[in-house]
Amino acid sequence: VMRDISHAEQARQELLRQTNTLRSVTEVVPAQVAVVGADLRYRFINSAFERWHGKRRDEVVGHLLHEVLGDAEHQRSLPMVQRVLAGETVTFEKDFVHRTPASHLSIHYMRLRTESGEVDGFVAMAQDITEHRQEAGRLLALSQRDPLTGLLNRAGLDAYMQRSLAQGGGANMALLYIDLDHFKTINDSLAHATGDWLLQQASTRLNQLLRRGDLLVRLAGDALV
Repeated sequence: VMRDISHAEQARQELLRQTNTLRSVTEVVPAQVAVVGADLRYRFINSAFERWHGKRRDEVVGHLLHEVLGDAEHQRSLPMVQRVLAGETVTFEKDFVHRTPASHLSIHYMRLRTESGEVDGFVAMAQDITEHRQEAGRLLALSQRDPLTGLLNRAGLDAYMQRSLAQGGGANMALLYIDLDHFKTINDSLAHATGDWLLQQASTRLNQLLRRGDLLVRLAGDALV
């Protein structure tokens, strides 16, 4: 008995080609990619995932989420996993402060569906945003620092006050306002470079007098608190 299977073979070859194309794409994208089934077993990971987790593909594919991530990390991810399996697309960030060096990931969970429309698991994509976080932190620190004296500026003081109040430190907080007399006269008669030097010297000497927990801030001009 002979049967023409040309169409079936063409379909198989096309499916194989598409699979290889998708696999190649996931290998070149600068992100971790994983496919997890509704049973919470890994079906696929790319090389970026292997490098980040330090696990070979055969140590991940076919294994449960908590077996690969560990119980603590699995518990951190579980609420997001439950949301994506309920039909949502989920985006969140995770900090890995115990890694050396500390790292940060931006993670996206996108659901998979069967032909009948049922949720069949999800695709997880994770992008390393450590450098972005560090640069954002550096720029934030710069925006809250006076470039001349290195003291916090008004924005830095506002952020500090908000953190202190949120932590319940308002009851033990006091504010002392300091204004340098005749500072304008120094600027006008001895030039602004001398005035800048005077501010730097005053800031240094006041800082040396502070107690632990005290903070010196330059609000503007010769106004310090």
